[in-house]
Amino acid sequence: IDALGEVVSIGSAVSDFNIGDKVITAFFGNGFREYSLIDARLAAITTKPTKEQLGAIISGAMASIMLHVVAGYNDTIHKQKVLVTAGLGGSGHYFVQLAKLMGHHVVVTCANDDEAAYLQTYNCDRIIVRDKEDPAKVIPAEYPDGINLVVESFGGKFFNIGLDNLAPRGQLVSAGALAEHTHDDSHIHTIDIYNKLILKSATLHGFNLVDYANHIRQHANKIQALTDEGKIRTLLDPAEFKGIGSIMDAVTHMMSWKTRGKVVIEL
Repeated sequence: IDALGEVVSIGSAVSDFNIGDKVITAFFGNGFREYSLIDARLAAITTKPTKEQLGAIISGAMASIMLHVVAGYNDTIHKQKVLVTAGLGGSGHYFVQLAKLMGHHVVVTCANDDEAAYLQTYNCDRIIVRDKEDPAKVIPAEYPDGINLVVESFGGKFFNIGLDNLAPRGQLVSAGALAEHTHDDSHIHTIDIYNKLILKSATLHGFNLVDYANHIRQHANKIQALTDEGKIRTLLDPAEFKGIGSIMDAVTHMMSWKTRGKVVIEL
């Protein structure tokens, strides 16, 4: 979806970019090519063309948009219970940090103790290690009043866990379905709308970054400022991939459920 490169040509109606600008861009398929023809709204100029910037500008902005624009969280909303199912995901690790900066109680799930140790550096309030605990049992037992905001990107049973444990007037933001793409867990979700949503006055949001393109620059700038202040850290997956020929290996790695943070391919 996202890529970092250099502007080589601009359309006659484009005034915000110049040839030679270093830009970070986003749309489906954008990262799997050497050249992209892209709507200027889906690009942001960067003065620091680094891997870290690639993560911060797009994945960080995505997290910020989900938190502030989609869920409507701002400084007037007092401490809420927030669940992030992919706490070390490309956008998930930004969401965790943003929610903690706002003073919310953050619950995350992760794969193993190594991931849990890293999440502790974000000061998460509850870390559920999936190879030791079942989130479907832990969350209702420890949070009987429900979760106010769920950010979900695995799909499958994780989507159901988020939906089943929403608090009254709670919100679930669905931003992906990795389990359904990688573990043959794809199925049509049958949602008990009356009991799960209507009776709780709860809200289910679908999220596609392209539909929030007009917010990308504002929130990218916000993440950049927080990064410069040392309040937000970008996590890059340690695996190295170079060249277009490595794309399939990188995608396979990403779908292995063993990644941490942003997976980057150098072309």
